[in-house]
Amino acid sequence: MKKKILLIFSVFLLTGCSGNYEIEIYNDQVTEKTTPWYQKSEVSKDVYEYTQELSLKYDDNGDFLRCNEKKEVAKDEQIGIELKNHYSSISDYQENSPVLDYCYIAHNVTSYENDLITLKTSKEFTCMKDIEELEKVTIAIESNHKLKETNADKVKNNTYYWYIDKDNYENKPISLVLYENKYVWNYKNKNIKRLFLILIVIGGTVLLSSSIYKIYLKEKDRM
Repeated sequence: MKKKILLIFSVFLLTGCSGNYEIEIYNDQVTEKTTPWYQKSEVSKDVYEYTQELSLKYDDNGDFLRCNEKKEVAKDEQIGIELKNHYSSISDYQENSPVLDYCYIAHNVTSYENDLITLKTSKEFTCMKDIEELEKVTIAIESNHKLKETNADKVKNNTYYWYIDKDNYENKPISLVLYENKYVWNYKNKNIKRLFLILIVIGGTVLLSSSIYKIYLKEKDRM
């Protein structure tokens, strides 16, 4: 398992580009995204195929690239491939996502009976030590569950960021505690969108009823 995760991060170092690791915890379900980025000038074919070719230098079949969804992404002068996986629960993510298992000696992702979701790791981000050429990794965790406490480098809205590099990897633990049954209001504007949809439905119903009533009055006057 460790070999496979090493290969994922090897994709980052082969091109000297950065990599992002993102997860979203939404109603106790988890979505995971791993994205290697390349300079556009380096890639002359399908980005996923390019990633496979680079990775196959280290592995016979590249099956570690398997994912639920994949799509090509771009920003500025960079291009990448976003590999996405879905997990039905916190425990499903804990058991089947190998990334944190490789990059930290110890980690714990649990949902407790005392209404808390906890994600904590040991201090050292070992990927930075195991892969000399790896320069930096950004970890981002987003959630609709309310925050209790975190040691994130940056908090923006409901997303928590950790920036890991050669200077800080030996003491870069992740600590995030969320309330399991307390939720952020209007997460990603979903409440506003729902309210707007309700108003449209109500407005349409009133307009339709008004039109029908006017037709009824006209027909009544003709009689």
